Amino acid sequence: MSPIPKNNSNKRIAVVGGGIFGLTAALWLDAAGFAVDVYESREDILLGASGANQLRSHRGYHYPRSSETIISCNQSTPRFEEAFSSAIVKDAKRFYAIPTEGSRVRPEEYLRILDEHQLPYTVSECVLLDPSKISLVIEVKEHAIDIHALKREFKQRLDASRVRMIFNTTATEQTTQAYDTVIVAAYGHLNEFFGENSEHQKVYQYELCEKPLVRLPEEFKDISLVIIDGPFFCLDPYGTTGLHLLGSVEHAIHHRETSKGMHTPTHLADFLHRGLISVPSHSNIEAFLGLIREFIPSLGDVEHIGSFYTIRSVLPFKDHTDERPTIVQKINDRIVTVFSGKIGTCIDVAEEIVRIVRDGGSSTG
Repeated sequence: MSPIPKNNSNKRIAVVGGGIFGLTAALWLDAAGFAVDVYESREDILLGASGANQLRSHRGYHYPRSSETIISCNQSTPRFEEAFSSAIVKDAKRFYAIPTEGSRVRPEEYLRILDEHQLPYTVSECVLLDPSKISLVIEVKEHAIDIHALKREFKQRLDASRVRMIFNTTATEQTTQAYDTVIVAAYGHLNEFFGENSEHQKVYQYELCEKPLVRLPEEFKDISLVIIDGPFFCLDPYGTTGLHLLGSVEHAIHHRETSKGMHTPTHLADFLHRGLISVPSHSNIEAFLGLIREFIPSLGDVEHIGSFYTIRSVLPFKDHTDERPTIVQKINDRIVTVFSGKIGTCIDVAEEIVRIVRDGGSSTG
């Protein structure tokens, strides 16, 4: 598991958040010899944004406007895929395409960026797409995450560890006073740990997102397709189920605000972090499909299985770069926060947290 040597310290560590970042940090801390309790506000692991995203194991192709994000993904993702190899799906053919109109990146510029970062690709074609709407198609070696396999992997590792899981419990700065160190990996709920009037709360851009799960026609089997870089769409195989997850830069977002905490619209509150919602009463599925049909007129019949709903949190005022940094920050001598939207960086984060806890080291924040 972790190459970091064990530490015989008697420090007690609380990890807040049972998502990918919290669980990885907990397992690495356990392997280093610390006593770890994980607090998860819901009844199981990976029920938040960790389990309701596009589940792409990013290598950087998606972020041509942010060199820092490309570098971070390209360096960290191979380590993640090695550590959790049982949850990595490699079978799909994966295409990125640039449309003739509306993209923020030109084809020649995109290829130059990929070359600069040594991201391999093959200029190709995708017969599903209307060629009059597309100026470039490349095929890439990017993989996917099987969230069900990842959940099984985490549960097996947790069962074999000394980590104590505490479910249905919302941890706060006040309720974790007994711990020597607290790692807050609560993503979109990070500010809630500190309380409404805390000086440690920060402003984020919150987005309440829908991820439709659909059954596409047979010709889409094992096809991943991303149209960049603008108000477009993506579709990705959902693990090994034969189904696809849909994404849309615009239509996925039901509510957006820049604040210190999301004010969830009442009509969507019961959908959040509940897993797959069958036949949701509030869905943008028709807008998703309308956008896809602009580029794939022969789409055919699509069965909407249901949708996942989650809160995505990103740094505010970064739409021009679309950057997705990973930030580990020491708030004080006891509290460390983790903020990242890129799953592949979780190993790097876990190792940095162990160093901070063990040595009192500095952070990337």
